[in-house]
Formats: sequence, structure tokens, C-alpha cells
Amino acid sequence: MYSSCSFRKSRVNQAEVIPFTKKEYDSLRNVMLNVNLKSNKISELVNKLLKETDGVINPNELAKRQNLLVLYYLKVNDYEKADILLDKIQDYYKENKKWAEYVTLSKIRCISLRGRKKYTEMEIVLKEAIEISERENVKPYDLLPLHELSVFYSYDLGKHQEGIKYGKLFFNELEDFHSTKETQKVYDSIKRYTIDVLNLTMGKSYIQVNDLENAYKHLKLAEKEFVEENDVKKIIRVYANFIEYYLKTGELEKVKDVKTKYLNYNSELNNFLITSNKKIAEDNINLMKEEREGLVVKEENKRRMLIIGSLGTFLLLVIIFQRYFLKLKYEKERIHLALEKEQEFKKFRASLFINIAHEIRTPLSLILGYIDLSEDQSINESELEKYLIEIKRKSNKIISNISDIISLLKEDKKEEDVKLENVIIEPFLQQLFFSFESVAKIKSIELNYNVELPTNYSLKTNLNKLESLISNLVSNAIKFSPKNSTITFTAFLEGDLFHIHVKDEGSGISKENQKHIFSKFYQEEKLGKSEGFGIGLAIVKDIVDTLQGNISVESEEGKGAIFKVEFPVINQEENKEREIITKKIKNEKNGVITLSESVFNKGSKLLIVEDNPYMIDYYEKILSKFFRCDFAFNGEEGLEKLSNKEYDLIISDVMMPKMNGIEFRKNMKNLSINKRAPFIMVTALGYEENKIEAFNIGIDDYIVKPFSKKELIARINCLIENKQKREEWVQSSDEVEKEIETFEERNLRELQELILENIHREDFSVAELAERVNFSQRQLERITKKLTGLTPVKFVLEIRLQEAYKKIKNKEEADVNNVRYSIGMKSASYFSVKFKERFGISPSELLKDG
Repeated sequence: MYSSCSFRKSRVNQAEVIPFTKKEYDSLRNVMLNVNLKSNKISELVNKLLKETDGVINPNELAKRQNLLVLYYLKVNDYEKADILLDKIQDYYKENKKWAEYVTLSKIRCISLRGRKKYTEMEIVLKEAIEISERENVKPYDLLPLHELSVFYSYDLGKHQEGIKYGKLFFNELEDFHSTKETQKVYDSIKRYTIDVLNLTMGKSYIQVNDLENAYKHLKLAEKEFVEENDVKKIIRVYANFIEYYLKTGELEKVKDVKTKYLNYNSELNNFLITSNKKIAEDNINLMKEEREGLVVKEENKRRMLIIGSLGTFLLLVIIFQRYFLKLKYEKERIHLALEKEQEFKKFRASLFINIAHEIRTPLSLILGYIDLSEDQSINESELEKYLIEIKRKSNKIISNISDIISLLKEDKKEEDVKLENVIIEPFLQQLFFSFESVAKIKSIELNYNVELPTNYSLKTNLNKLESLISNLVSNAIKFSPKNSTITFTAFLEGDLFHIHVKDEGSGISKENQKHIFSKFYQEEKLGKSEGFGIGLAIVKDIVDTLQGNISVESEEGKGAIFKVEFPVINQEENKEREIITKKIKNEKNGVITLSESVFNKGSKLLIVEDNPYMIDYYEKILSKFFRCDFAFNGEEGLEKLSNKEYDLIISDVMMPKMNGIEFRKNMKNLSINKRAPFIMVTALGYEENKIEAFNIGIDDYIVKPFSKKELIARINCLIENKQKREEWVQSSDEVEKEIETFEERNLRELQELILENIHREDFSVAELAERVNFSQRQLERITKKLTGLTPVKFVLEIRLQEAYKKIKNKEEADVNNVRYSIGMKSASYFSVKFKERFGISPSELLKDG
């Protein structure tokens, strides 16, 4: 085997090595890969290679020997020596532009990196190899990094989409080789076994991304080849993936069949291990016999039998434990699968409850609000009647919503027996459409009614369901349309179909969302956004299906949407006389917004950001008597108003289109004015985590729908009063001296000076402060609360935070930590939280902005 590696002495006394032929090199490489480390072959070969590398002249021959040594060092986990040689080989290939060899070496480099879990470096090496392959056209060797990268993403990182991507590239490249010669070259270079391993990898990855059709195809290919090769270990892996595949498809009988195959092959593997161990034991016994031939005695035989018995017992225990752990593995997989299903159900349930809360709590808030307004003794009978009508209408809306939700949730609901009646349809459509006139006026929306039907046309339909359908479509159109836009309602006959179109000029619906908007409880997955469509369009779809019609949507983002509904005409007599009925309403500026502006001369100034026109109408009724109110229909409009006017307090909903309440509050910190105005969040989401997130971004109060009028007004007054007292105290603290100073004000100034004198002390307490000014803690609390609205503890904290703000703003310290220590606050997290609660911006952000 090694005859070709013999030495010849050169003229300069340097050993020259005879070059390897390809056959010799492949043979030696195979020995290095497959022979046991304890074999004398490996030892002899390594010594031979080490001697030859010292004297070899030809750099190409040197690289071949270094390649073989790298394989040995990786076998014995000597990564340091392997890396040194890999760097030398790689530099040689790069300098001499041997790109095929360079790309091939990337696979060996990855074996070294994988052994140390250096996954980031693995990814860099393989992607570099792929780039070189594309640039230098080193086919078929470009398949090696593609194969390795696919396996790397799937098995090492669990990034199954990436694994599939590079696996597909591998198979696409493979298909490019058409001739027999090239195909054979690929198989010689890459080996059939590599393709089979990739089929197994792709099968596993497709299962993880739920592409079960492709998973099955690749697993069947892998199964076929590994069964033919009788590679038991790989067959076991194939069937383990098939078990997961059939669990996902729900084919439990096939799970049992595959499980049986899995256990049979596993048993075969165990039998092989037992046979191997038995052979080792027999070899050891024979060795012992040879060593002690002629000296065997009865006691020695007993000892040997004891060894064999112990070995047999050990092997039996190995089999028992292996099967036990296999059982545990299956149990773990079953539990994991059950947990995944439970998590998916919990996610769906949470989404469902949020949608239901948002759909019901707003009309419930309005009902309670109108009840409060009805109890006011100063209202006249017409106003009372109006409020009672609204209460009834909203109550019916909630009952209808609940019925629709129950209907949608019934997976096994039977076909509904819908009662149809002949109705002269045009007056009904006109009355229903213009019932939204008052709501449209709030947003200055023009209602355009355009119906072309025969005179006194009678349609056979179910009025209740038709009313629910149209109401949902029109209310959605109003909700998602901007101010000063137009909503057009169209109805006409065409052939045997009755058509209804509702067109708006809103922000439109993306192509992706158009696929899902009629699905149950679909909502765009962005926290707090009402860009999704909740249950409204799912109800519409359910009604259309019940009436045996069709619904579709045409929309482009930024260009509005048209919802088109068509119903089959049932047993109608043809009437060729037609009447074009057209009515347009253009809203003049005499609605709620103008009323609010007309009273913009009393009390504190409020900005109310709310997308629901009914809620805006209610806010105007209850708040305009006490405050100067201004309105915005989403966060973007709110920011625009905040940048131009100063407000004493802001109220905002969470779920709004374009910019939700959370994003609106976060963006306020970038404004020069109003960024510290008290902020009340009003929402249908009452979960603890929603409150925590809201408080973390600096809101002052959180009100969950439904709420009472008195509660809302009380909270507004409290926040405005605290703001005014805080501003008065801050203003007074900046004055150097006053001409007239009361006894309590002198005490307050003395307290402030004393706190500033000891501000660097973390242990400076309220008890010590009271003692230093000769007050009891109770007297101290009375003075600070009277003059500042704050308790002594909050008063000390306020001075610390004010001092920190000045130091950061004026850049008096090098960093935030120095500021924190200078004001006596050692806890970084506590300081950051309190600072952000107080000023609506973190210390680090203020330092950066300043």
C-alpha cells in the first residue's frame, strides 16, 4: 500500500517523495476514514505521512498528505493541529486558484468547527464556499457546501426554512447534469450516500414547517435507499421522522405500523451490538487461552465463565435500559405534541376573547354612558327619548353580535332554515343606509346613495340578515375612511342576480389580508391595531353563505375598497320599467366636531383620540360641558394636533387604524410640546400584561371599557390638578427668592435645600428629614401634600429626579451612572423606571437626545 511513498535522495540531500496516484490517495483516505484508531494501519500511516511532509518538495503532494493528517487529527479531536494544517492547505489552494479543492476543503473545515459547536464560523465558511462555486464554476464540487449548509441549518440550528432552501438548491444543481458522464462524475464526487442523507434531512425539515407532501416524498426516497443498503442506523432515523409525520397527519394506524418497523430495526441494531460484543468477548477468551495454554486449571475456567456471565448480564442490562429510554423518548414526544396543540389553542382562544371584547365592550360602554346621560335631570324629553333609542339600538347590537358569535363558533351547525319574504326593497335600503348619517357627519363623510331598480321592486329575502350584512359593511366603511371622504352605496339588478356594492376611500386592504378578511376572527397580528376585521366580515360571509350568495372585495392599498355582494333572484316577475333612485348627502360642518370647537373656551383643554364615531359622539356629550375638547380619529391625526396646540390632558383608545394608542404614546416623546401632558388610555383590553405595557411607556391612567361618566371625569380632574400643582411647585422651586413667603413655604424651601444638601446619600430617609426640621413625620406629610400634592417620600424622589434631569440635560456628568450615584440612587433599574415614569423618556435616551 505504501510502496509509492518511498523516498529518493535528491542532489541537495533533501528527501523527495514519489507522488500519489488518484487511486492510491483515495485508498489511503478511505483507510483514514474507516479504520479503527487502535489499528496498526493508522499508526503506520500517520508516522509515514509525518516523515514525508518534512521532506516533500511538490506543494500539491504536500497538500494531499496534510489533508490525510487533518482527517486523523479530527478523528482524535486534536482540533488545534487540524486548524493549523487546514489554514496552510487553504492558503495554498487560494494562492494557486485551485477552487475545486478549496470548496471541497470547506466540508472538512466544517467537521472541525462542528466538533466545537462553532456554528457562526461554520456558516461563514460554507457561504464563502458557495460564493466561490458560483463565481468560479467548480461544478460538481459546488454541491458539497450546499449539502453541508442544508444539513447545518436543519440539524445544528433548527432553522428548517433555511435548510430547505439550500437543500432545494442542491437538488436543482444535481438536475443540471444531463449527460451520463457528468452524472457519473457527480455521483463519484458526492457519493449516493450524501444524497440519501439530504433526503432524510429535507424530510425532517418539511415536517417541522408543516409541508407534509414534500416531507413524505423525501422520506420515501431516503427509506428506499437506506433499506437497500441495509444502513440500520439511518433507517431508524427515517422511521422516527415518519412517526412524527403520521402524528401530524393524524393517521394513527400508520403510526403503529411505522413504530413496529422502527422497533424491529432497533432490535436488529441491538442484536448487532450484542453480536459484536459477544465476538469481542470470544476474542478475549481465545486470547486468554492462548496466553495460558497448558496452565488452564479449574479455578481459571470458573473465573472466565464469571467474566462471560458478567458480560452477558451487562449486555442484557444495556438492552433493557435502551428500550426503557426509547419508551421515555416516545412519551416525551407525545407530551411535546400535546403541549404544542394546547399552546395553539390558547393562542386562538386569546385572540378570540380579544376580538369579542373589542366587539362588545364599546357598545356596552355607550349603553352605560347613555344611561348616565338619561339620569341627568336637566335634559328635556326629546333628548331623553334620543338616549333611550340609542340604548335600545346598542342593546340590540350586542344581542345580535352575541348570536352571530355563537353561530360562528358552532363547527357542527346544521344548515339554517331561513325564512324569506317579499319586500319592496328600495325604501328599506335607503332608510338603512341613511341611518348612518349622524355618525358619518362626525367625520365629515359624504354618503352617496345610488340605486337603480324597477319601480316598487320586490325582493325575496330575509330582512334581519340583510340588515346585519349591510350594517356591518357600512359601519366598517365609516370606521376605516378618513375625514372629508365619500362612501358610496350601490344596488342594481343584472340578469338573475341582485347586486349590492359598498365603496369607501380608506387606506385599502393589502393583497395578503384580502385572502383572510372573511375568516373567523382574523385580525392583523399587530398589538393594539384595529387594521384587522374582527368578527364583522366573518359575520357578513356567514350571512351571504346562508342566503346562498357570494361576496368579494376589490382593493389597492391607499385607494380604498369595494365590497361586492350578489344574491340569486328567487321567483321574481320581470319588470322592464326602471327608476333610477339617487340621493347624496354632503355633510356640512355643523356636526359634533364643530360643536366641540364652539365651546373651546372653557376649562382645561383635552385631546381625545378615538376611531369609533359613536364613542366620539359620547365623549363630546359628557366632556364638553366641563372641558375644551378636540378630537382625532387615529394616532397620526393626534400627533399632528399635538404638534400645533398645547393640551392639558390626552385621552386615547388602544385599538385604532394607521397608528394605535401604544405607538401614539411612544411617539409623543419626540414632540417639543405636550410630551409630558397627563395621558389616559381607554381600551377594551383589561389584561394585566396590557396594563403593564401601557404603564411602562409612560401613561398616567388606564381605564377599561365599559366605564362610568363620573369615573372618567374624576380621573381627568385628578390628573389635571396634580399636573397643575406639580408645575406650580417646579416653577416656585426655580425662583431664587420671593418678596413674600409664608411660614409653610419657608419650611418647604428649607426642606428642598436640606434634601439637595444630602441628595448624594442613599440612606437619607424621611424620618431623618423630619427630625432635621423639627417636625413629626405627620406634620411633614401635611406640609408637603398641601403645597406639592406629594407625600414626603414622593417629594424626596421628585427632587432627586428633577436634579437628575438637570444634570443629564446639561451634561454635567460623563454618563448616566455618575448622575445616578450623585443623587443617591444605587439601583440602576429602579432609577431608570422612575425616571421614565416621571419624564416619559429613559435617562439614556435623554442623554443621547440632549
